[in-house]
Formats: sequence, structure tokens, C-alpha cells
Amino acid sequence: MSNPESSEALKFLRQRYLEKLKANPKYSLTAYARDLGLSPSFVSRLMTGKRPITMQLATQIATICGMSASETARWVSEIILNAPKNAKISTKVRNSILKNKNIALVKNYDVERFSTISHWYHLAILNLTMTKGFRANVSWISKRLSITTVEAQDALSRLLALGLLKKEGKTLICTDQSFFVATKKSNLGVREFHKQMSIKAQEILNDQAAGAFEKRYIAGVTMALNQKQISHLQQRLKEIQLEIIQFAKNRDDSAEEVYQLNLQLFPLTKTKNKTE
Repeated sequence: MSNPESSEALKFLRQRYLEKLKANPKYSLTAYARDLGLSPSFVSRLMTGKRPITMQLATQIATICGMSASETARWVSEIILNAPKNAKISTKVRNSILKNKNIALVKNYDVERFSTISHWYHLAILNLTMTKGFRANVSWISKRLSITTVEAQDALSRLLALGLLKKEGKTLICTDQSFFVATKKSNLGVREFHKQMSIKAQEILNDQAAGAFEKRYIAGVTMALNQKQISHLQQRLKEIQLEIIQFAKNRDDSAEEVYQLNLQLFPLTKTKNKTE
């Protein structure tokens, strides 16, 4: 196992920072962390080898840095090969990379590409293929997700065209290529996706059928914060989200349902004018 401090992944992070610093002598580690969507302390630990680079974090960094699909594949492969033996990475994945270091593990999706699959049921269909008893049948899919057969067929065609699904005999297989959508500002497609998921949450909240309450967990916290605390909390929520994604990826083959987790942090008060 190679020294994590000398890995190509860390060299890339350091080299990119030095390039930005050369172009702008006032460029700081704080600015670099902001551009990566991470906290300065987190980036500092990454660059000193004190914090491992996970597959999900690697995908995020690759997307934000604008890596091509092949560059992203090599980047993630290198990280996996240098990961500790106790890291939660399957032997099958490790062996595949050892045989072919250019294996396509990650699809690098930007905001514009995500907009083509921003309707909530696209991601739901991808995850539905990973549940027990999945049927590659338009009618079956439409019934499981309560969407029309036209919506199901259209979504399947789009997912196949994007390479997120592939046909194997008579079934459909999710290509198991994680993708991360980087957003540095408000985007219509991303906003619409979250609006749709918020509406789905309201529908579930109104469901009073037997057993509905046990199947959901909807809670909230109202609190008073300052801007520094808000920024810290936003970063913590991002880290928790990545941890949950990794938890879901380590599932066995017994998945039965598709779930959605929404993270929402928003102001209830209006910003005061300086004269008030």
C-alpha cells in the first residue's frame, strides 16, 4: 500500500491549488475550499493526508474541477487502490481496477446534464432496479412509482441513452456509476427536482393509512443561528449526506423499497435592514 501523502490524488489537489495560487497570489486555502464546496479545515486535512479521500468525495471534486469521464475514472481508481485494506470497498471492485485501471467507475454529471433527468422518477427508477423482484416492465414500474406508463417509458429511454441503465437479456441493470451534481448557484433543473421531492414529502405526510407512520421519518429543528454557524452547519450537512450515500452503497441484495432523504435548511426570518 502506498503512502497516502504521496498518492496521485493528493498531488492533484496540491498541484491545482498551486496553479491557482500562481495565477492569483492572493488566492488562499479558504478560497480553494470554497471552490471545492468544502470547509478550509477539511481541505487542509485532505492535503496533508490526515483525511482519506472517499469515492463519493472524489466524484464531487472531479465534477467541480471539470474532469472528463476518463480522467475521473483514473482519479477514482487511484484513490481506491491507495485506500486502506479496511476501507469499505468490495474485493470485486479492487480486482477489477487492478486488471484495468481505466475502468469507468464514475460518471461525471454537470448541472446541464442533470436537467435532462430532473424529474424525480428518473433517480427512483435507477434505485428501483436494485430492489428484490424488480421487473423490467413499463407497467410494473409505473405502478410501483405511481406514474403513467408514458412517463415510465420516456424515463427508461432517457436513462438508457445516458448510459445510466443497460439491458442484460430481458432485464435492466443500473450501471453502478455514481454521479455528483455540482451547483455553485441556483439552477432551474435542480430547483425543480427539489420542489418535486418536497411535494412527494407532503403527500407522504398526509398519508394516514395503517403503517404509513412507521415507514417514514419526518422531523425538524427550529433554531437561531449566526452566519458563521450557518456555514458550518451547511458543511456538516454535506458531510452527513456523503456518509449516508456511502451507507446506502454498502447495502446487501435485500433492498425492497426506494426511499428519498431530503435535507432542508432555510431561513424563517427576513433579513433586517441596517436602518432597523
